Amino acid sequence: MLKVRLNCPICGEDILAKSLEKHLENVHELTGTVTLRLNPTHPYAHEPEEAEAEAEEPAEPEPAVEPEPEVEPEPVAEPEPEPEPAPE
Repeated sequence: MLKVRLNCPICGEDILAKSLEKHLENVHELTGTVTLRLNPTHPYAHEPEEAEAEAEEPAEPEPAVEPEPEVEPEPVAEPEPEPEPAPE
């Protein structure tokens, strides 16, 4: 399961994203709709933990697909050079 932590936009406290709604209602007494925007100047970077990385491995290996044999293209016949006229 992915756990997303963020800072409260009002007090800056580090909380889980799932708990943000209750935090805003109980601590800051806000109700209604709150729109949060990601900061476009800071790119998102994800560094999975080791346990999470192991969980992402496919449970069933993909069936082996035999590659099609490569067909060699037929050599293109080069045009024969025209014989040069003999000097007189």
